[in-house]
Amino acid sequence: MNNNTLTIGILTTVASLMVSSQGLCQELEIEGDSRINGKLEIDEPVNSNHAATKFYVDQMKEMIYNELLEAGLNGIVKDIDGNLYKTVKIGNQVWMVDNLKTSRFNDGSQIPETPDSAQWASTHSPAYCWYNDDNDSIGGIYGALYNHFAVSIYNKNVCPTDWRIPTDSDWDVLEDYLGASGLSGGKLKEIGTRHWQPPNDGATDEVGFTALPGGWRDHVGNYMKLGTASYYYSSTSNGSFGVSRLMEYDSQVLAKSFSSKKHGHSVRCIRN
Repeated sequence: MNNNTLTIGILTTVASLMVSSQGLCQELEIEGDSRINGKLEIDEPVNSNHAATKFYVDQMKEMIYNELLEAGLNGIVKDIDGNLYKTVKIGNQVWMVDNLKTSRFNDGSQIPETPDSAQWASTHSPAYCWYNDDNDSIGGIYGALYNHFAVSIYNKNVCPTDWRIPTDSDWDVLEDYLGASGLSGGKLKEIGTRHWQPPNDGATDEVGFTALPGGWRDHVGNYMKLGTASYYYSSTSNGSFGVSRLMEYDSQVLAKSFSSKKHGHSVRCIRN
């Protein structure tokens, strides 16, 4: 049984239980002749003698699915732009398995897209971009690159509701769970060389994090290291620097990196 089948099965069961519970709580006189196994067939059943139509059950399943989706409780979470992200539980943490792609904070306000190098170099406020200005073939796989101002602004959140940018301490917790052996990067990297350049040293992806080498953008707007490096921001600052985690194609290490807040890095959100 695949995950989709399991999810639909659970939703169907929950919807059926909700229909039954409504019937136990209320009484309503309905006139009509349409019956299923002796029960009246109506669009909004409220009585234990009523049978739900397929239309009603489908509506209930969709409602429950959307509630679970918004909460990120069904292995998928949706951002404010409608992008969907797989999720994974690692120890006591729940992480996104895909790099963030949103163009807006979760309150609906826009994050300025900044492809121009001069503008990128001069900004001291939230901004994002796509590697080589390609939001299709590159951005569709590796996500967007955000400067540190976008992920550390105190009253804004680039992550979906109930999710946030991980702190440096959150990354420490993840590394401790993986054994803090200095080889945690290999345990987080996507296996193979479909996206990582060879040799993709030590990649096992044993916890399903599937780190991708989205490269980065420097403080003057140059793009570099697509296919060879993952830089993932935390919300933590160290003086004038933003704190990230770095994984590379020729290393198993998960390294702590301090860089200009103007640098563009990938983002993985963590659930509150």
